Amino acid sequence: MEGGGEKGQLDRLLAVSRLFTKKIKNWREDMILHPKLNGKLVVITLASILLFFINNNIQAHEWMAPKEAAMEKNPVKMDPDSIQLGQKSFSENCAYCHGDNAEGNKSKSIGHETNPQNLKETIKSHSDGDFFWKIQNGKGEMPSFKDELNANEIWSIINYLKSLSN
Repeated sequence: MEGGGEKGQLDRLLAVSRLFTKKIKNWREDMILHPKLNGKLVVITLASILLFFINNNIQAHEWMAPKEAAMEKNPVKMDPDSIQLGQKSFSENCAYCHGDNAEGNKSKSIGHETNPQNLKETIKSHSDGDFFWKIQNGKGEMPSFKDELNANEIWSIINYLKSLSN
């Protein structure tokens, strides 16, 4: 390459560098001269970060049954017999992940990526139909119990969980 060609490339590189430096200087001056703009950018950035974490939390913990299923009422009377059956069924099918006390085991202790729900708390804010549908259908690390538990056993588990939260 000839000396003139290298000089031309060097001149273009210096010109781009000066332009870039000027843009940064202007941006810094704008931030200093316009504190409201600076504040807005901080608020937007923090709001974006907050929304990211809220969205991840919602995806991890807000799993709802279809509306029609969620509206289904528990046909099994909450009595000592159903609570006893629910406790037995829970111990055999649910306690490994959700813990003997239904407060949820730590994910690492059971080989999961996410912590199972604290069912003593969740039962307070979800309908019986919602719980029934989730137990029956499963999702992700929560298996379906459609083939393992009959409807009476699932409704009895729900009665047992409600008895724990009272």
